[in-house]
Amino acid sequence: MKQTLSIIAENKSFVLSRIISLFSQRGYHIESMTMKPISNKKLFSIVISTQGNKQFIKQISKQLYKLINVLKVKKI
Repeated sequence: MKQTLSIIAENKSFVLSRIISLFSQRGYHIESMTMKPISNKKLFSIVISTQGNKQFIKQISKQLYKLINVLKVKKI
């Protein structure tokens, strides 16, 4: 089933690559992704659409929170 995650993270050059790497290293597929700066460009918002069940979303959310520069993860 299609799932959508909203991620708030610090706007640093390596953060986006770490998020994408987290998906690819575990074999998770990103169907679509959008990113925009928020809060005077100190933070950015990423919206990722992917396929998976509730357990998958719970697992990927926990792994995203372990990344130092990720501040918030929410299923939308």
